[in-house]
This record gives sequence, C-alpha cells and structure tokens, in this order.
Amino acid sequence: MHLVSTPGVDARFRYLYRMRFTEVIDTTAAPAAAIPFLSDFNNLPAWDPTIVRVEQLTVGRVRVKTRFRVTLRFLGVESALDHHVEEYEPNRRAVLVGTAATVTAAATVLIEPRRGGCRVTWDADIRFAGPLRLFDPLFAWLFACSVRSAIANLRRELGKLPRSQPAAI
Repeated sequence: MHLVSTPGVDARFRYLYRMRFTEVIDTTAAPAAAIPFLSDFNNLPAWDPTIVRVEQLTVGRVRVKTRFRVTLRFLGVESALDHHVEEYEPNRRAVLVGTAATVTAAATVLIEPRRGGCRVTWDADIRFAGPLRLFDPLFAWLFACSVRSAIANLRRELGKLPRSQPAAI
C-alpha cells in the first residue's frame, strides 16, 4: 500500500491536508466482472469493515451520476457520506466521489486486462476540512490500518468473481 499525507492547499476542495491510498491488485477476475463489482458501492460492506450500510439513492444500474449514501464507522462514530459516480468507462475505469461537511473522498478504480485476469488499481484520496484537518497525521495512521484490512478482504472478494477465459489457440 502506498500512503501519502501531504499538506497543501487544494483550490478545488479548499482543504489543508489530504491522504492518498493506492493499492494494486493482480487478480484472476475478468475485467467485465471487476469494474461493475468495484463501482457498485452496494458491494462495499462485503470487503470494507468500516462500512455499516450503503443505500443506493438512484434507481437502475450503476452509471455516471448514480448516487449512494454510505454510512461508515470510524473511531466508534458513524458518519454518512453522499457518493456519486463521476466517471464510468465499462470494463476500464470508475471514479466515485463522496462528500460530507468535513471531508471529501474520491475513489478511482482502474482495470487493466492481463493474461489470466486483470490488474486493479484502487486509489483513494481523502481530504479533510475544518478543525479535523489538524488531526491528519493521526487519521492517516488510523486509516492505513483500516485500509490494510479492507484490501485483504477486497483481494478475497475479487477472487470470487468470474474468471477471465483463456484465449483460444
């Protein structure tokens, strides 16, 4: 896992600190199975232990502008973030953005086909605002512990997805 905690002012979110977690997972899952699984936040509770519940706020399959309310528990406190799918390229890429009063979180999922499966790159960028930003170094360490557990679970769940078919000879 790659973690970056950097101070700096971001003009878009006007937040002082950010945490970024990047993980690369090679899996036997077919790209056509991996991206729908990862971009549908209804699947989060299966692999992220901080997620209490997910409610899809829009009807239908996941696509750009699909909205979710994700309730998570961190340090014993439940918080809800409203997420939406900002970008979606079937079998290739999805960007989901969540916001609450003191935090913005963006998750980018990139799928690269590989022989016998695909490579999944999960990139999470978390930015705090207000007084919480002062605790960024502590939060970075605590989030890293949660992320390690979530990534181990994600590897397991990706292993359950339909596999890529070998190329015909």
